[in-house]
Amino acid sequence: MRGRPTILFAEGKSPRRFGPISGGIPVDVQLEVGLKKAIEWISQRRQDDPSVRLAALVDEACRRYDLNPIQADFLYRHFTQG
Repeated sequence: MRGRPTILFAEGKSPRRFGPISGGIPVDVQLEVGLKKAIEWISQRRQDDPSVRLAALVDEACRRYDLNPIQADFLYRHFTQG
């Protein structure tokens, strides 16, 4: 089927998804990269202007790095509990 990711299984490993959107890069790796970039971006913005609200930064990071709601929640927790 066109447009649906292919699930590949390696012995002893969880399935990895490859698809047209990921460009051959495993989706879980892309998600991790987006989160890392978002954390770096938010950290830099908070250093530049500490008065900016965290909620606004997380919302903007989610748009910039195409993050899902679970990842947004992780970012909030990372910066408020860390």
